[in-house]
Amino acid sequence: MTTEVHSINPEGLLTALAGVGRALGQSKQEIREAIHELGLQMETLPQCEQGLRHIYADGLYGREWTCEAGCIIVTEIHKVQHISSLTKGKIVVTSDDGCKILEAPQFFVTEQGTQRVLLTLEPTVFTTVHLNPDNEKDPDVLKARLTVRTYDQLGCEVQGVLA
Repeated sequence: MTTEVHSINPEGLLTALAGVGRALGQSKQEIREAIHELGLQMETLPQCEQGLRHIYADGLYGREWTCEAGCIIVTEIHKVQHISSLTKGKIVVTSDDGCKILEAPQFFVTEQGTQRVLLTLEPTVFTTVHLNPDNEKDPDVLKARLTVRTYDQLGCEVQGVLA
């Protein structure tokens, strides 16, 4: 559910990063557009080494993601509210709610419609826990249930709540 990239400096990435920075303090829509553009630029770049572990319990699905320091990650847009935990590391988090530094340990709720840009300052372990009432075990099916790539895909009734 993430796109990762080594911290390299191609012109398109720098332009997209600058766009996110300029958008901070602007409308939620402008910040979302800047984050989307950054994600598109990053898709063309080499990917960071990362680990992803899927964890299943009755009615629950967990994702434990690990990443080295110095990576930029643009997350997918989350369809549903869920629990998130930063268990190791220090990250800069930018979203349509602003920019902040999180240092482990952190335990919090990720709201519906959230998309983030993460910069890992230290090796990082990040875990999310989602409802999984039918105990699905296919990560691709779960990804489709839990995330979308654009706000348009959330649907009009949800966008009205998030705007």
